[in-house]
Amino acid sequence: MNFSRYSKEYIDGIESFLHFAYSYGDPHGEKIQCPCAKCRNILWNRRNVVYDHLICHGFVKGYTRWINHGEWDIKLNVDDDMDYSCDDIDGLLNDQFRDVAQAGGVYDGPNEDAKKFYSLLEETQKAIMCSKTADSLRWHEEERSKDGKLRHPADGLAWKDFDRVNQDFAQDCRNVRLGLSSDGFNPFRTMNELKLLWVSGVETYDASRNETFQMRAALMWTISDFPAYAMLSCWSTKGKFACPCCNYGTNSRYLKHSPKMCYMDHRVFLPMDHPWRSNKRSFNGKIEFRPPPAPLKGIDVLNSLRDFENVFGKKKKRSNDGPWKKRSIFFELPYWQHNLLHHNLDVTPIEKNIVDSILGTLLDISGKTKDHAKALYDLKDMGMEEPSSTRYRR
Repeated sequence: MNFSRYSKEYIDGIESFLHFAYSYGDPHGEKIQCPCAKCRNILWNRRNVVYDHLICHGFVKGYTRWINHGEWDIKLNVDDDMDYSCDDIDGLLNDQFRDVAQAGGVYDGPNEDAKKFYSLLEETQKAIMCSKTADSLRWHEEERSKDGKLRHPADGLAWKDFDRVNQDFAQDCRNVRLGLSSDGFNPFRTMNELKLLWVSGVETYDASRNETFQMRAALMWTISDFPAYAMLSCWSTKGKFACPCCNYGTNSRYLKHSPKMCYMDHRVFLPMDHPWRSNKRSFNGKIEFRPPPAPLKGIDVLNSLRDFENVFGKKKKRSNDGPWKKRSIFFELPYWQHNLLHHNLDVTPIEKNIVDSILGTLLDISGKTKDHAKALYDLKDMGMEEPSSTRYRR
């Protein structure tokens, strides 16, 4: 790598690399990962394309040991008649996801799920191979201000509790914590890979320290809108107990005039000495001194659903009539039941809905305003307002 890209030594080195990669690596048909400075082991190309790229762009900085092309540090003290091959995460992923046409033995390469997961791993590995990015990966542990103020997810209680429970994972601050942003999907095909990343990890080169390490990863939480929340948590977000956090303590009321389910009594989340707890007139005509509902712990959820029969398909009747629809597949992850925070809500659609309702009411937009006769009669039933507006007098 230290020779001029047009020197005989450099060109001979490329030939040696290509021979090694195709002999001892794991090529996908005629393609291998291109280690040039442009492709950065992300894109797969044929031998002649890789050769041209390495001449034009050179090797990606720091890639001195060909871990993506079959070179390993593992030394085995075995007899000559033993198999010298060793398992690696790429091979395991290939076994899990590879689409093989049985007729004629045609190999079609990894399917779409595998490609997405490869992309996740390779993007992470690529980032750490840059010394500046590798330094940033440790910033939350080595340079973050730890004055008790909430500036970073690492300052949050969920992160700290995860470190307390999983101390072996937290020992290396380069281990990756994942947040799954989704609009609802079936994560079944990625569970094995997430478990593999947790147990054994993947060998990764750290350019800032000029060393390789076993990078592990953990799924900390999901991020979604409210309908997808039901898909990911498997708790029904409709009806009387629509809030998975409040669960069976959800304060709900059906408005017979509107008609719709309404979720009230949010004063229970205020401090016990807050003046609004004693304010009758501005709320439902009652004082509020109840404590907030106790959140369900992951281990309690898993214990209650351990014998739950998962029934798939909309037309199939579930064995229970409660808010649980299924046992979440995320509980297959060995650490998920101990996570303090499982799901986060994307505030973008929530803010949009709130703004639409406020503007629709202020501008009296037909079909969007919340200030109508039915709402006033619902307020009367709750003892909060008299239907005295002249707009609704007949």
